[in-house]
Order: sequence, then structure tokens, then C-alpha cells
Amino acid sequence: KVFRGVDLEQLQSKIKEHSEKEDQKDWQRASEKWEKYGLTDWTFDEVPDSIVLKEVKGIPLRAFPGLDVEDGEVNLRLFRTPADRDKVLRRGVQALAEKMMAKEFAWVRRDLRKMDQARLCYSTFGSVDELEESSYINLRNYVLSSDDEPRLTKHFFETYIWESKHKLQEALPVFTALVREILDLRQQILVYPKQFEWLKKELNVLVPAKFLAYIPFARLKHLPRYLKMLLIRAARAAANPGKDWEKSQKVETRQMELDELLKKKNLPQEAKTRLWNLFWLMQEFKVSCYAQELGTSEPVSPMKLDNEIAEVKKLSKIV
Repeated sequence: KVFRGVDLEQLQSKIKEHSEKEDQKDWQRASEKWEKYGLTDWTFDEVPDSIVLKEVKGIPLRAFPGLDVEDGEVNLRLFRTPADRDKVLRRGVQALAEKMMAKEFAWVRRDLRKMDQARLCYSTFGSVDELEESSYINLRNYVLSSDDEPRLTKHFFETYIWESKHKLQEALPVFTALVREILDLRQQILVYPKQFEWLKKELNVLVPAKFLAYIPFARLKHLPRYLKMLLIRAARAAANPGKDWEKSQKVETRQMELDELLKKKNLPQEAKTRLWNLFWLMQEFKVSCYAQELGTSEPVSPMKLDNEIAEVKKLSKIV
């Protein structure tokens, strides 16, 4: 179309190009004012949830400050949308907190190097460095986890750091004692006089290599009970194989269904979460079948287990 000798499409294109350049200039000015790189501490009073770049016909164009991690560096950056910011904010907050607690975490690494007995037991299926690094990751993830919505304020970080230091102080001795107990029980199972086929399989499922990188701190406290259950079952199976076979009939079919679910890939997040919970519920069910005297952490029954299996299948779209 031509309007008074001017190509309208060409004119619209130039106007759009000019507008985009102006937007880039506005973004650049805001970035120079707000963005900070290589943070090791929170030195600001408060960063607003959003900032106005400019107004167009009374409508504000906004940018959204947040923390991001790139190549190990924590940066205060501007994001185009709240969703983009929120995807990385919690990870950024945790990474900055780890830097702010560098002294405390250095002491953690030092104490983890002192777990001599645990290091010896772990050497049968992994390196000492692997044990120390996975232990550090486990503790760090627990200490820096929080249900509170992250906020870019001085008050939030002061509270968050105080709570994290308190958690670390309480968790470290509990964690080291748990790791020693778990690895000692694993060693007892490895040298058990009668090696049933299921015994080694169950052990490798419960305590695989790098298990501390996968099993969260809150769940670790249950592992000794599950391992003791294996030892009790082995002793009773050796004394009365028929009775063990009878008990196993309650478990095996459900275990096979769980194994099939665990093989599935690309499950929806809700299905993954329920499957993880189902895995631990299965361990509680085994305790109730083979070593009732150890007790369970929650009520469990064949019906409850079957319902959970059905629910995970439904979420995974498996008939």
C-alpha cells in the first residue's frame, strides 16, 4: 500500500525497528543501574519485585530483578517476565547463601574428611573423594532448603542465613553418625554368612554408589532400619525358608510393578514425586512383612500400597 508516495509497510517496519532500538536502550540503562555480577554477599537493603523501564500510553513496561547462577558466579540480573525470574530465583538465592556461609561450609568439608571408619567402608564401592563430595552435597542441599518464598531483601537473607547456620550446627553430627551406621550395616550385609540372591539386590537398591547424592537428608534416618530389616529377614530365611517364601508372596508382585514404573522415562513431575514416595512406602511395607518389631514410619498395608501403585500408573498414563 502507498500513502502519499510512502510505502506504508516500509514505514511500519521502520517504526517497529525504531521502537525496538528504543526498548533496547531503555533495557541497557536499567541493566547498568540494577545488574550486579559476582556477588558473594547481600549488600542491598531491598530490591523491588519489579521496576518500570518506561510508560507507553500510560502502560508501564517492567523488568523483574532476580538472582541467577552462571559458571559458579551469582549475579543480580533483570528478567523480561516474572516466570523467567522465578525459574532461577531459588537456585540463585541458595547459591548466594552458600557463598555467604563459605566459612561454615569449609568447616563442614574439614569434618567430613575425619570420617575414617566410613571412608574405609565406602572404599568397597566408591572413592574417598566421592564420599566426601556426595556428603557435602547432601548436607548443603538440606541446610539451604527452605519452604519460604525467596525475597530479595536484607531481612530475608539475614533470617535465611541464621536459620541455615542453625540447621547446619544440628545436622552435621547427626549426618556423620548416620553415614557411619549405614555403611557399617552395609558391610555386615556384604559379609553375611549366607548370601541370598535377593539380599545383594536389595542392598544395592537401598545403598547404591553415590547414594548420598540421591537420598535426601530427611530420608537417610530410615535407611538403618531398612538395612536391619534385611539382616533380620536373612537370619529368619536361613532358619525357615518356607516361612520367608510365604511372606515374600505379599511383596514380590507389588515389587515387580514398582520396578516397571521405575523403568519409565519422561514421567510428569507429579508422577515422579509420587513414584519416589511409593518407593519408600514399599520399604516400609517390607519392614511390616519381614521385621515388624522394627516398626514403620507410617501406617502401611497391602491396600494402601496397591492404591498408591494405581495412582502412580494413572498419573503416568499407564493402564
